[in-house]
Amino acid sequence: MHLEQTQQRIRNLMSFFVTEIKAATAMDKTDINKVSENVLIPLFAEIYGFENLKNLNFTEGSNFPGIDLGDETAKVAFQITATPNINKIKHTLNKFIEYELYKKYVSAQ
Repeated sequence: MHLEQTQQRIRNLMSFFVTEIKAATAMDKTDINKVSENVLIPLFAEIYGFENLKNLNFTEGSNFPGIDLGDETAKVAFQITATPNINKIKHTLNKFIEYELYKKYVSAQ
């Protein structure tokens, strides 16, 4: 497959993925959100090199506070959400601070 065709295929698949999540969320069906956490792990590992990225809701217990994915080696964490509003962002940041997750996932540089 040529590069242009590959890029177009990636765009189409990502658009489909986003649309599916938006539609499911609008119907209060959040199972796809949980699945997306696992789908994004190999994607982020390949693109950004986060080889130790884990789904914390799976490895540390369901509904890990504040974040969903984390790589302690790379010191990065992700909140995977379909709720793009300020209240969700504030809640996530408050939990990140409350549970002192910055000690594991923020570089001291």
